[in-house]
Amino acid sequence: MNSAYLLRLALLCCASFLLIYVAAATFVALLAPAALRLAAGMNPRTAARFLYAMRMLPLIVSVLATIALCIPSYLWLEPQGTPEKIGFACLFAALLTATLWCVSLARAAASILHSSRWTRALPKSHRAIRLAGESCRVSLIEVEAPLLVLTGLFRSQVVLSRGVQRALSPEQLDAALRHEDVHRTARDNFKRLLVLLAPATWPFSGALLALERDWAKLSEWAADDEATHGDARMRLELAAALVSVAQLGNAPRQLLLSASLVADDRDLTARVLRLIEGKATSPSKSPWYAHGLAISAALLAVCATAAVILRPATLYAVHQLLEHLLR
Repeated sequence: MNSAYLLRLALLCCASFLLIYVAAATFVALLAPAALRLAAGMNPRTAARFLYAMRMLPLIVSVLATIALCIPSYLWLEPQGTPEKIGFACLFAALLTATLWCVSLARAAASILHSSRWTRALPKSHRAIRLAGESCRVSLIEVEAPLLVLTGLFRSQVVLSRGVQRALSPEQLDAALRHEDVHRTARDNFKRLLVLLAPATWPFSGALLALERDWAKLSEWAADDEATHGDARMRLELAAALVSVAQLGNAPRQLLLSASLVADDRDLTARVLRLIEGKATSPSKSPWYAHGLAISAALLAVCATAAVILRPATLYAVHQLLEHLLR
C-alpha cells in the first residue's frame, strides 16, 4: 500500500467518523429529554448506567461503524493504483475531526497530569482502614481544608484532611469512606475520563451536558444508597457527614478525575433529604437494563460483523457513500 492510498483511507475514516458521530449525537440529543424523564423513575444506580450509556452512545457507534464498515469497504473495493483527488468537503470534515480529537485528548491528558501532580504534591501519610472486609487506601493530610475525595484511575485512593477527620465522628467517617469506596468499585473516575475523551459537538453539547450532569448526580445518589445498605442509622450518619463537611467551608477546586463526598453544593440538600426521609434505597439485584451500554455495543458489533460476512452488498453500499464523500 502506498502512502497516498493510506492517506485517503485516513481522511475518509476521519470524515466518516464525523458524519456518523453528528448523526448519532443528533439522535441522542432528540431522545435526551425522554431519557432524563425515564431515568427519574429508575433506581439511582440503574439510572446512572442508563444515562452514561446514552452519553457514550455516539462515540461507541461512530468508532464501531468506522472500524467495522468504512475501513473494510475501502480496503476491499478501492483499487490502489487509481489516483483519486480528495474533495474540499472531505478534507474539511477530516480536519475538523482531527481537531476535535486533539482537543479531547489534550483535555484528558491535562486532567490526568493535573490529578497526578496534585496527588504527589500532598503531604501525606498512608494508612489502611478496613471497610466491611475490604481495605481502603487512605491518604491523611495535615490540612484543615474540607477534603474527602477519591483520586486516581486504577490505583485509587481516598484523600482525607485532618480537618474533616476532626469534624466527623467515627460513625460518620465510616459512612463517608464507604461512600467513596462505592465510587472506587464503580470505576467512576475512569468513566469521567471516557467522558472527557468523547468529543463535544455543537449544537448538541447542551443535551450531552445534561446527560452528564444527571449521571453525576445519580452516581452520588447511588453511592449514598450502596454505602448505607438501607440501614436507617447509617443513612443518618452519612447525612450528618455531608452537612458537617459542607459546613467546613469551600473545598479546593475539585479535580475533573475525582469523586468528592460533597461534589456539588446544589445537590446537597436533595441528597441529605433523601437520606433523612428514607428515600435512599438498596441497589436492585439484577436490573434488566443495567448494562445497556455493553449490550448495545455488543449488538452493534455483531450486526456490523454479520453485515460484512453475510451481506457483501452492504460493503458495496458503504463504498458508494465513501466515493461520494471523497469527491
